[in-house]
Amino acid sequence: MRQETKDGDVIWFMHTQLRSVGLAKEAGVKQVALPHVGKPPPGRRAEERGRRFKRGYGFRAGIEGRIHSLRRNYGLKRCRYQGKEGTSRWVCWGILAHNLTRVAGSARG
Repeated sequence: MRQETKDGDVIWFMHTQLRSVGLAKEAGVKQVALPHVGKPPPGRRAEERGRRFKRGYGFRAGIEGRIHSLRRNYGLKRCRYQGKEGTSRWVCWGILAHNLTRVAGSARG
């Protein structure tokens, strides 16, 4: 989030990231893999260089790639159903199509 002052100085607020990390920890997530924006403080830098953080970040990056693939290749950019149940149905159909494509590809060799 960005806010400009009257004299043109730019002040960056990172409260959205801090809020996301806080919400994840409150929800019971043991390892939050959100990298610090900008130069991290020494304690945070040591945490980001650790094995658990790197594994979590790699997993998160893989999930984001899968979501991008589903959006691009299987029509999940826009849900054509309404409501929470409709959205769930739409996502399930997209994932089923993706899984069938993967199974068919692995069956061919």
